[in-house]
Amino acid sequence: MKKNKIILCTARYSDNLGDGIISDCTRELLNRSCPVSSVVDLDISGRTTFSLKDDKSCDVRSKLKNLVLNAPDFVKYIIVVLLWFFISKKKLKKELESILTDDVKFLVFGGGQLILDNFLSFPLKFSYISKLANKKNIPIVVLGCGVGVKKSWLAEYFYKKAFSLNSFKSVFLRDTKSVKSFEARFGSSFSGKLGLTYDSALYSSETYNIKKKKSGEKLIIGLGLSHPSELKAGSTASHDFNFKKLANLWVELISKLNETNYEIVLYTNGSSEDELFLDKVYSHFCDNVTRLPRPKNPAELIQNICRLDITVSHRLHSSIISTSLEIPSIGLTWDDKVLSFYKAIGRENFCLSGDNFTFVEIDEKIKSILNMNTKTKICDLKQAMIQYTNDALKEI
Repeated sequence: MKKNKIILCTARYSDNLGDGIISDCTRELLNRSCPVSSVVDLDISGRTTFSLKDDKSCDVRSKLKNLVLNAPDFVKYIIVVLLWFFISKKKLKKELESILTDDVKFLVFGGGQLILDNFLSFPLKFSYISKLANKKNIPIVVLGCGVGVKKSWLAEYFYKKAFSLNSFKSVFLRDTKSVKSFEARFGSSFSGKLGLTYDSALYSSETYNIKKKKSGEKLIIGLGLSHPSELKAGSTASHDFNFKKLANLWVELISKLNETNYEIVLYTNGSSEDELFLDKVYSHFCDNVTRLPRPKNPAELIQNICRLDITVSHRLHSSIISTSLEIPSIGLTWDDKVLSFYKAIGRENFCLSGDNFTFVEIDEKIKSILNMNTKTKICDLKQAMIQYTNDALKEI
Protein backbone atom coordinates (compact mmCIF):
# COMPACT_ATOMS: atom_id res chain seq x y z
CA MET A 1 0.00 0.00 0.00
CA LYS A 2 1.25 3.45 -0.92
CA LYS A 3 1.83 5.57 2.18
CA ASN A 4 0.75 9.14 1.43
CA LYS A 5 -1.06 10.28 4.60
CA ILE A 6 0.49 12.65 7.14
CA ILE A 7 -1.03 12.94 10.61
CA LEU A 8 -0.66 16.43 12.06
CA CYS A 9 -1.05 16.50 15.84
CA THR A 10 -1.65 19.95 17.37
CA ALA A 11 -4.01 21.60 19.85
CA ARG A 12 -6.08 22.52 16.78
CA TYR A 13 -9.52 22.83 18.37
CA SER A 14 -8.51 24.79 21.45
CA ASP A 15 -10.70 27.87 21.92
CA ASN A 16 -7.47 29.87 21.97
CA LEU A 17 -7.59 30.15 18.18
CA GLY A 18 -3.88 30.84 17.92
CA ASP A 19 -3.51 27.05 18.21
CA GLY A 20 -5.79 26.55 15.21
CA ILE A 21 -3.68 29.00 13.22
CA ILE A 22 -0.54 27.03 14.16
CA SER A 23 -2.24 23.92 12.78
CA ASP A 24 -3.25 25.57 9.49
CA CYS A 25 0.20 27.09 8.99
CA THR A 26 2.00 23.82 9.76
CA ARG A 27 -0.25 22.08 7.24
CA GLU A 28 0.67 24.70 4.63
CA LEU A 29 4.38 24.13 5.26
CA LEU A 30 3.91 20.35 5.05
CA ASN A 31 1.97 20.69 1.80
CA ARG A 32 4.85 22.66 0.32
CA SER A 33 7.33 19.99 1.35
CA CYS A 34 5.12 16.97 0.52
CA PRO A 35 2.66 18.13 -2.16
CA VAL A 36 1.48 14.62 -3.07
CA SER A 37 0.50 13.72 0.50
CA SER A 38 -2.74 14.42 2.34
CA VAL A 39 -2.63 15.93 5.84
CA VAL A 40 -5.07 14.66 8.47
CA ASP A 41 -5.65 16.62 11.70
CA LEU A 42 -5.40 15.08 15.16
CA ASP A 43 -6.19 17.30 18.13
CA ILE A 44 -3.95 16.28 21.02
CA SER A 45 -6.95 16.33 23.38
CA GLY A 46 -9.20 14.33 21.06
CA ARG A 47 -11.45 17.27 20.18
CA THR A 48 -13.05 17.24 16.74
CA THR A 49 -14.51 20.73 16.35
CA PHE A 50 -14.26 24.31 17.56
CA SER A 51 -16.56 24.80 20.53
CA LEU A 52 -18.15 28.15 21.37
CA LYS A 53 -19.90 28.05 24.72
CA ASP A 54 -22.54 30.50 25.92
CA ASP A 55 -21.71 33.17 28.49
CA LYS A 56 -23.19 31.20 31.40
CA SER A 57 -21.12 28.08 30.75
CA CYS A 58 -18.04 30.26 30.16
CA ASP A 59 -18.53 31.87 33.56
CA VAL A 60 -18.86 28.48 35.29
CA ARG A 61 -15.79 27.14 33.49
CA SER A 62 -13.76 30.23 34.38
CA LYS A 63 -14.67 29.92 38.07
CA LEU A 64 -13.75 26.23 38.08
CA LYS A 65 -10.46 26.99 36.36
CA ASN A 66 -9.62 29.66 38.92
CA LEU A 67 -10.48 27.22 41.69
CA VAL A 68 -8.10 24.62 40.24
CA LEU A 69 -5.33 27.17 39.67
CA ASN A 70 -5.48 28.24 43.30
CA ALA A 71 -5.35 24.65 44.55
CA PRO A 72 -2.09 23.03 45.70
CA ASP A 73 -0.04 21.56 42.85
CA PHE A 74 -0.58 17.96 43.94
CA VAL A 75 -4.36 18.50 43.66
CA LYS A 76 -3.94 19.81 40.10
CA TYR A 77 -1.95 16.72 39.13
CA ILE A 78 -4.59 14.42 40.65
CA ILE A 79 -7.40 16.18 38.76
CA VAL A 80 -5.57 15.94 35.41
CA VAL A 81 -4.70 12.26 35.90
CA LEU A 82 -8.31 11.39 36.79
CA LEU A 83 -9.60 13.28 33.74
CA TRP A 84 -7.05 11.46 31.58
CA PHE A 85 -8.00 7.95 32.64
CA PHE A 86 -11.76 8.48 32.73
CA ILE A 87 -12.36 10.91 29.82
CA SER A 88 -9.44 12.16 27.71
CA LYS A 89 -7.75 8.82 27.01
CA LYS A 90 -10.97 7.30 25.68
CA LYS A 91 -11.59 10.25 23.35
CA LEU A 92 -8.04 10.19 22.05
CA LYS A 93 -8.02 6.41 21.59
CA LYS A 94 -11.17 6.62 19.46
CA GLU A 95 -9.60 9.25 17.19
CA LEU A 96 -6.31 7.37 16.89
CA GLU A 97 -7.99 4.09 15.98
CA SER A 98 -9.66 5.80 13.03
CA ILE A 99 -6.56 7.52 11.59
CA LEU A 100 -3.54 5.32 12.46
CA THR A 101 -4.05 3.26 9.33
CA ASP A 102 -1.54 1.42 7.14
CA ASP A 103 -1.28 4.32 4.66
CA VAL A 104 0.25 6.75 7.21
CA LYS A 105 3.59 8.07 5.97
CA PHE A 106 4.57 9.87 9.19
CA LEU A 107 3.19 11.77 12.19
CA VAL A 108 4.05 15.38 13.03
CA PHE A 109 3.69 17.07 16.40
CA GLY A 110 3.29 20.58 15.03
CA GLY A 111 3.82 23.85 16.85
CA GLY A 112 2.66 25.25 20.16
CA GLN A 113 4.17 24.51 23.55
CA LEU A 114 3.42 20.79 23.38
CA ILE A 115 6.54 19.88 25.38
CA LEU A 116 5.14 21.33 28.56
CA ASP A 117 4.27 20.05 32.02
CA ASN A 118 0.77 21.51 32.34
CA PHE A 119 0.18 19.25 35.32
CA LEU A 120 0.75 16.16 33.12
CA SER A 121 -1.96 16.98 30.57
CA PHE A 122 0.37 17.21 27.55
CA PRO A 123 2.97 14.70 28.80
CA LEU A 124 0.35 11.94 29.15
CA LYS A 125 -1.17 12.62 25.72
CA PHE A 126 2.15 13.13 23.93
CA SER A 127 3.53 9.89 25.36
CA TYR A 128 0.37 7.91 24.54
CA ILE A 129 0.20 9.08 20.91
CA SER A 130 3.93 8.45 20.42
CA LYS A 131 3.68 4.94 21.85
CA LEU A 132 0.82 3.93 19.53
CA ALA A 133 2.56 5.42 16.47
CA ASN A 134 5.78 3.60 17.38
CA LYS A 135 3.90 0.27 17.63
CA LYS A 136 2.87 0.74 14.00
CA ASN A 137 6.41 1.79 12.98
CA ILE A 138 5.20 5.26 11.98
CA PRO A 139 8.03 7.84 11.87
CA ILE A 140 7.53 10.87 14.13
CA VAL A 141 8.71 14.46 13.63
CA VAL A 142 8.40 17.43 16.00
CA LEU A 143 8.11 20.68 14.04
CA GLY A 144 7.99 24.20 15.48
CA CYS A 145 7.12 23.25 19.06
CA GLY A 146 8.31 25.06 22.16
CA VAL A 147 9.73 23.52 25.34
CA GLY A 148 8.33 24.65 28.68
CA VAL A 149 10.18 24.77 31.99
CA LYS A 150 10.85 21.61 33.98
CA LYS A 151 8.31 21.11 36.78
CA SER A 152 7.87 17.48 37.79
CA TRP A 153 9.98 14.34 37.49
CA LEU A 154 6.93 12.46 36.23
CA ALA A 155 6.45 14.76 33.23
CA GLU A 156 10.16 14.43 32.44
CA TYR A 157 9.77 10.65 32.61
CA PHE A 158 6.91 10.61 30.08
CA TYR A 159 8.76 12.84 27.62
CA LYS A 160 12.07 10.97 27.98
CA LYS A 161 10.27 7.69 27.42
CA ALA A 162 8.60 9.09 24.30
CA PHE A 163 11.77 10.59 22.80
CA SER A 164 13.66 7.33 23.33
CA LEU A 165 11.34 5.55 20.87
CA ASN A 166 12.82 4.51 17.53
CA SER A 167 10.05 6.30 15.65
CA PHE A 168 11.32 9.78 16.58
CA LYS A 169 13.42 10.94 13.62
CA SER A 170 13.77 14.70 14.06
CA VAL A 171 12.89 17.46 16.52
CA PHE A 172 12.99 21.02 15.14
CA LEU A 173 12.02 23.56 17.82
CA ARG A 174 10.83 27.15 17.50
CA ASP A 175 13.54 29.02 19.43
CA THR A 176 17.11 28.59 20.64
CA LYS A 177 16.08 28.44 24.30
CA SER A 178 13.83 25.47 23.55
CA VAL A 179 16.64 23.72 21.64
CA LYS A 180 19.06 24.17 24.55
CA SER A 181 16.46 23.02 27.08
CA PHE A 182 15.61 19.94 25.01
CA GLU A 183 19.26 19.02 24.58
CA ALA A 184 19.94 19.31 28.31
CA ARG A 185 16.85 17.39 29.44
CA PHE A 186 16.12 14.86 26.68
CA GLY A 187 19.27 14.74 24.56
CA SER A 188 20.53 11.53 26.17
CA SER A 189 17.26 9.75 25.31
CA PHE A 190 16.86 11.06 21.75
CA SER A 191 18.87 9.63 18.85
CA GLY A 192 17.36 11.63 15.97
CA LYS A 193 18.26 15.04 14.52
CA LEU A 194 17.78 18.14 16.70
CA GLY A 195 17.38 21.48 14.96
CA LEU A 196 15.97 25.01 15.02
CA THR A 197 13.03 26.43 13.09
CA TYR A 198 10.48 29.18 13.82
CA ASP A 199 6.89 29.23 14.97
CA SER A 200 4.63 28.04 12.15
CA ALA A 201 2.20 30.93 12.69
CA LEU A 202 4.83 33.22 11.18
CA TYR A 203 3.49 31.82 7.89
CA SER A 204 -0.05 33.15 8.55
CA SER A 205 -0.12 35.71 5.75
CA GLU A 206 0.81 33.09 3.14
CA THR A 207 -1.43 30.37 4.60
CA TYR A 208 -4.57 32.52 4.59
CA ASN A 209 -3.52 34.61 1.58
CA ILE A 210 -4.24 37.81 3.47
CA LYS A 211 -2.51 41.15 3.93
CA LYS A 212 -2.91 44.01 6.37
CA LYS A 213 -5.82 46.28 5.47
CA LYS A 214 -5.04 49.88 4.55
CA SER A 215 -4.92 52.34 7.44
CA GLY A 216 -7.53 55.05 7.87
CA GLU A 217 -7.08 58.58 9.15
CA LYS A 218 -6.50 57.44 12.72
CA LEU A 219 -3.93 54.91 13.85
CA ILE A 220 -5.78 51.80 15.08
CA ILE A 221 -4.24 50.36 18.25
CA GLY A 222 -5.40 46.80 18.93
CA LEU A 223 -5.25 45.71 22.56
CA GLY A 224 -5.40 41.92 22.93
CA LEU A 225 -6.69 40.99 26.39
CA SER A 226 -6.09 37.72 28.24
CA HIS A 227 -7.67 36.44 31.43
CA PRO A 228 -5.29 36.52 34.43
CA SER A 229 -6.00 32.83 35.15
CA GLU A 230 -4.77 31.92 31.65
CA LEU A 231 -1.58 33.93 32.19
CA LYS A 232 -1.06 32.67 35.72
CA ALA A 233 -1.19 29.05 34.51
CA GLY A 234 1.95 29.49 32.42
CA SER A 235 3.75 32.39 34.06
CA THR A 236 6.87 32.41 36.20
CA ALA A 237 6.73 33.04 39.94
CA SER A 238 8.04 36.58 39.44
CA HIS A 239 4.78 37.70 37.79
CA ASP A 240 1.66 38.74 39.69
CA PHE A 241 -1.47 38.21 37.60
CA ASN A 242 -4.11 39.25 40.08
CA PHE A 243 -7.50 39.77 38.37
CA LYS A 244 -8.20 43.20 39.85
CA LYS A 245 -4.65 44.44 39.34
CA LEU A 246 -4.52 43.44 35.67
CA ALA A 247 -8.00 44.83 34.98
CA ASN A 248 -6.95 48.16 36.52
CA LEU A 249 -3.78 48.25 34.39
CA TRP A 250 -5.85 47.86 31.22
CA VAL A 251 -8.48 50.39 32.33
CA GLU A 252 -5.79 52.97 33.11
CA LEU A 253 -4.00 52.34 29.80
CA ILE A 254 -7.20 52.59 27.74
CA SER A 255 -8.25 55.77 29.57
CA LYS A 256 -4.93 57.43 28.72
CA LEU A 257 -4.92 56.18 25.11
CA ASN A 258 -8.42 57.62 24.67
CA GLU A 259 -6.94 61.05 25.29
CA THR A 260 -4.70 60.65 22.24
CA ASN A 261 -5.56 60.65 18.55
CA TYR A 262 -5.52 56.84 18.33
CA GLU A 263 -8.53 54.63 17.64
CA ILE A 264 -8.67 51.96 20.35
CA VAL A 265 -9.85 48.44 19.50
CA LEU A 266 -10.16 45.56 21.98
CA TYR A 267 -10.02 41.89 20.98
CA THR A 268 -9.09 38.39 22.15
CA ASN A 269 -7.71 35.24 20.51
CA GLY A 270 -11.07 33.56 21.11
CA SER A 271 -10.59 31.95 24.53
CA SER A 272 -13.83 31.94 26.54
CA GLU A 273 -11.94 33.05 29.66
CA ASP A 274 -10.33 35.91 27.76
CA GLU A 275 -13.75 37.05 26.54
CA LEU A 276 -15.04 37.15 30.12
CA PHE A 277 -12.10 39.30 31.16
CA LEU A 278 -12.70 41.53 28.15
CA ASP A 279 -16.33 41.94 29.30
CA LYS A 280 -15.08 43.33 32.61
CA VAL A 281 -12.66 45.82 31.07
CA TYR A 282 -14.94 46.84 28.21
CA SER A 283 -17.78 47.72 30.61
CA HIS A 284 -15.80 50.86 31.55
CA PHE A 285 -15.59 52.15 27.96
CA CYS A 286 -18.61 50.98 25.96
CA ASP A 287 -19.02 54.30 24.11
CA ASN A 288 -15.35 55.19 23.66
CA VAL A 289 -13.65 52.08 22.27
CA THR A 290 -14.44 49.40 19.70
CA ARG A 291 -14.78 45.78 20.72
CA LEU A 292 -14.22 43.23 17.97
CA PRO A 293 -16.59 40.23 17.90
CA ARG A 294 -15.31 36.99 19.35
CA PRO A 295 -13.70 35.00 16.51
CA LYS A 296 -15.33 31.62 15.93
CA ASN A 297 -12.47 30.05 13.97
CA PRO A 298 -8.84 30.78 13.05
CA ALA A 299 -9.74 32.64 9.84
CA GLU A 300 -11.93 35.08 11.79
CA LEU A 301 -9.07 35.79 14.21
CA ILE A 302 -6.82 36.61 11.24
CA GLN A 303 -9.53 38.92 9.86
CA ASN A 304 -9.77 40.72 13.21
CA ILE A 305 -6.04 41.31 13.46
CA CYS A 306 -5.46 42.36 9.84
CA ARG A 307 -7.53 45.54 10.32
CA LEU A 308 -5.21 46.84 13.07
CA ASP A 309 -2.17 49.13 12.71
CA ILE A 310 -0.36 48.10 15.92
CA THR A 311 -1.09 45.31 18.42
CA VAL A 312 -0.36 45.16 22.15
CA SER A 313 -0.97 41.73 23.66
CA HIS A 314 0.07 39.02 26.11
CA ARG A 315 -0.82 36.23 23.68
CA LEU A 316 2.25 35.07 21.77
CA HIS A 317 0.32 34.25 18.63
CA SER A 318 -1.29 37.64 18.50
CA SER A 319 2.25 39.00 18.14
CA ILE A 320 3.32 36.34 15.64
CA ILE A 321 0.24 36.77 13.43
CA SER A 322 0.73 40.55 13.50
CA THR A 323 4.36 40.13 12.50
CA SER A 324 3.42 37.84 9.61
CA LEU A 325 0.93 40.46 8.38
CA GLU A 326 3.62 43.20 8.73
CA ILE A 327 1.71 44.82 11.59
CA PRO A 328 4.04 46.18 14.32
CA SER A 329 3.47 44.55 17.70
CA ILE A 330 4.31 45.12 21.35
CA GLY A 331 4.59 41.99 23.49
CA LEU A 332 3.57 41.82 27.14
CA THR A 333 5.68 39.13 28.81
CA TRP A 334 4.35 36.39 31.08
CA ASP A 335 6.19 33.35 29.70
CA ASP A 336 9.74 33.10 28.33
CA LYS A 337 8.34 32.16 24.92
CA VAL A 338 7.14 35.75 24.32
CA LEU A 339 10.59 37.27 24.77
CA SER A 340 12.17 34.40 22.79
CA PHE A 341 10.04 35.25 19.76
CA TYR A 342 10.85 38.95 19.92
CA LYS A 343 14.55 38.09 20.17
CA ALA A 344 14.22 35.89 17.07
CA ILE A 345 12.86 38.81 15.03
CA GLY A 346 15.39 41.26 16.49
CA ARG A 347 12.85 43.33 18.42
CA GLU A 348 13.26 42.28 22.06
CA ASN A 349 13.17 45.95 23.09
CA PHE A 350 9.46 45.92 22.18
CA CYS A 351 8.63 43.59 25.07
CA LEU A 352 7.26 45.02 28.31
CA SER A 353 6.47 43.47 31.67
CA GLY A 354 3.08 41.78 31.37
CA ASP A 355 1.97 42.59 34.91
CA ASN A 356 3.29 46.13 35.25
CA PHE A 357 2.99 48.07 31.97
CA THR A 358 2.16 51.78 31.81
CA PHE A 359 0.73 54.25 29.30
CA VAL A 360 4.05 56.12 29.09
CA GLU A 361 5.90 52.90 28.13
CA ILE A 362 3.28 51.81 25.60
CA ASP A 363 3.01 55.25 23.99
CA GLU A 364 6.79 55.49 23.69
CA LYS A 365 6.94 52.08 21.98
CA ILE A 366 4.09 52.99 19.61
CA LYS A 367 5.90 56.13 18.46
CA SER A 368 9.24 54.39 17.94
CA ILE A 369 7.85 51.24 16.32
CA LEU A 370 6.30 53.17 13.44
CA ASN A 371 9.74 54.12 12.15
CA MET A 372 10.97 50.52 11.95
CA ASN A 373 11.18 48.38 8.83
CA THR A 374 11.58 44.66 9.53
CA LYS A 375 9.95 43.35 6.34
CA THR A 376 13.22 42.01 4.90
CA LYS A 377 14.12 40.11 8.10
CA ILE A 378 10.64 38.56 8.39
CA CYS A 379 10.78 37.43 4.74
CA ASP A 380 14.17 35.85 5.44
CA LEU A 381 12.76 33.99 8.47
CA LYS A 382 9.85 32.66 6.40
CA GLN A 383 12.19 31.37 3.72
CA ALA A 384 14.39 29.77 6.36
CA MET A 385 11.34 28.09 7.89
CA ILE A 386 10.55 26.36 4.58
CA GLN A 387 14.11 25.05 4.41
CA TYR A 388 14.01 23.90 8.04
CA THR A 389 10.78 22.00 7.35
CA ASN A 390 12.47 20.24 4.43
CA ASP A 391 15.48 19.44 6.63
CA ALA A 392 13.28 17.95 9.36
CA LEU A 393 11.44 15.71 6.90
CA LYS A 394 14.67 14.49 5.25
CA GLU A 395 15.29 12.37 8.34
CA ILE A 396 12.27 10.15 7.60
